[in-house]
Amino acid sequence: MDVVPVGEIAWDHDPFGAEEADGKIYGRGASDMKSGLAAMIAALIELKEEGTPLKGTLKFIATVGEETSSIGAEQLVKHGYADELDAVLIGEPTDNEVSIAEKGALWLRLATYGKTGHGSTPSCGINANEHMIALLSKFQSEFRFTFEPDDLLSAPTSSIDVIRGGNGTNVIADKCTVEIDMRTLPSQNHQEIIASIQAIIDSVQKDIPQLKTTIEILNDMHPVKTAKDHPFVKQLVQAVAEVRGKTIEPYGFSGYTDGAFFHK
Repeated sequence: MDVVPVGEIAWDHDPFGAEEADGKIYGRGASDMKSGLAAMIAALIELKEEGTPLKGTLKFIATVGEETSSIGAEQLVKHGYADELDAVLIGEPTDNEVSIAEKGALWLRLATYGKTGHGSTPSCGINANEHMIALLSKFQSEFRFTFEPDDLLSAPTSSIDVIRGGNGTNVIADKCTVEIDMRTLPSQNHQEIIASIQAIIDSVQKDIPQLKTTIEILNDMHPVKTAKDHPFVKQLVQAVAEVRGKTIEPYGFSGYTDGAFFHK
């Protein structure tokens, strides 16, 4: 449930061991998102055991694939599991604060294509890796987001997180791909962002006529925002403030959640 890969660097604790140390549990997904799921299940059990009267129906929905385009939430919405929902509380780790806004996500895969050949005769091939290096250099030096600042969310971000190219040290790469994670604001249009990247590609192509590229959309999630004065938000803020004994000021979440699909 909502877990990203372990990574390449060895952990101090077994990532799948749920080891306890210094009052904490260490493990892949212990905070994001198994702690939230465990807390919700415990709350439901307590409500049931105490016979707490409810003014409506309380649903517990556990989704898979949140880190991969929210494919689980998309399926649940498609099959009607969210049809009767009036409000959704998502248990992402927020340090027990109340988040009422989240950024959108635009994940892109850029690919460059060349012509394979032997590494000893590079002039006989077209190196897709070299073309990608030129493209990324241009992207990093010239790409800029156009946006209006948001009162709850920080500025949009872009991160080049995956690069794949070539299959042998002595083989000229005929394909190279990169995957870029962009987090966006309500004022932005994802199609306009893609168009600006295409303009950069067109610019590089003037210097490299053999450049061949494609842009693939891997994830396209819109930002979500709930008003501070919404009754559900006000009730939630009051409840958290009473439990924590402090004033709670709603804020914006830099990531995205399944909320984009439930919001639809």
